[in-house]
Amino acid sequence: MVSILLGLAAIVVVIGIAFLMSNDKKNINFVGVGVMLLAQLVTTFFMFQTP
Repeated sequence: MVSILLGLAAIVVVIGIAFLMSNDKKNINFVGVGVMLLAQLVTTFFMFQTP
């Protein structure tokens, strides 16, 4: 359980740093970021479920 929370915290930190370093914060496509994050999580889930 701790490793899952640590992984989620790492994702939040990386996205936060990217947001803070962005030169054009108004034009960030949050829907696109969310879709890619969801695709990554689904892919990771299937990889861990495969024997």
